[in-house]
Amino acid sequence: STTVFVPQGGTIIAQTAPGGSMTARGLEVEMVWQATSNLKITAGANFDDSELDDFTEGESRFAEGGELSPAGTRIYDLGGKKPRFSPDYTVNLGMSYDVNLGSAGLLVPGAFIFHTDDYKTQNVEYFFAKQDAYTTVDLRVTWMSESGDFSAQAYVKNATDEEYLTETTVFSGARAFGDFGDPRTYGVRVGYNF
Repeated sequence: STTVFVPQGGTIIAQTAPGGSMTARGLEVEMVWQATSNLKITAGANFDDSELDDFTEGESRFAEGGELSPAGTRIYDLGGKKPRFSPDYTVNLGMSYDVNLGSAGLLVPGAFIFHTDDYKTQNVEYFFAKQDAYTTVDLRVTWMSESGDFSAQAYVKNATDEEYLTETTVFSGARAFGDFGDPRTYGVRVGYNF
């Protein structure tokens, strides 16, 4: 399906409409490895070979590509193109290590790395909808009391402060809006098991 924008009463309404068909092929691989009694490693990879088949999308607000229909709207033939949010590959790697502190509890530092190939956030290949490949790194350290009743965690998400698109939306008057992933965020969590 695709989104179409219909003028109505001085505003524009977004509606979902059939866009055509696509063929989705790919491979996903996941691994969990308890390398030692203390070291745990997780990894994953996703390879995507999706392609739009007979797929058209109408857009009247941008003059970038496409062909004009008799009604004056711009029609994009997207057959053979990759669908939005379908990078050729993504990979991830996670590691954690248990440090036994004896009567002081357990300390578990960990890291998670995610990398994605470039992708687009719209089926139509607008310049503002293209996202280059990027990598994010999340870090954390968790402490648990010996009894398991108390815990605390310090974390940093997106430690490298990568800026990446998660969505773009086209509106009337040749306007486009973009949403981005969270910037670097950090904090502390505390917990108690009743």
